[in-house]
Amino acid sequence: MKINIRNEVVVTGMVMKEKFIEITLNVQLSEEEKAVIKENSLDSFVVMDREAPLGKSSGNSHNLLFRNLVDGQDKYKVYLPSEAKYYIEELVERLKKAKDLISANTTLPADVTLEI
Repeated sequence: MKINIRNEVVVTGMVMKEKFIEITLNVQLSEEEKAVIKENSLDSFVVMDREAPLGKSSGNSHNLLFRNLVDGQDKYKVYLPSEAKYYIEELVERLKKAKDLISANTTLPADVTLEI
C-alpha cells in the first residue's frame, strides 16, 4: 500500500467566499491487497470514523471505508490548519491499522496444540 496525502487551501464563491482546507488521500493498493479485500468482503469495513465533511449532511457516507481505498482517492474538508494536522495524524495511524488488517487476512492462523 502506497499513500500520498496532500492538503491545499481552497476558496470558493464569487461574493460569499468560503475558505477551507481540502485533504486529498491517494492510495495505491497492490493487486494482492485488492484481492484480499475482495475475498474477505472487507470493502465496507470502516477504516476511519469521521465527522460529516463541510457542506454534507450527517450520515454514514462520510466514513472512510476500504472501498474508498480501492477506488484510489478520497477527499475531506476542514476549516482550520490544526484540524488538518490532527486529521492527517489520525489518518496515517488508521491506514497503518488497515494495512495490518489486510496482512492478517492473507493467511490462516497456524494450528495450535496445547495441553492444559
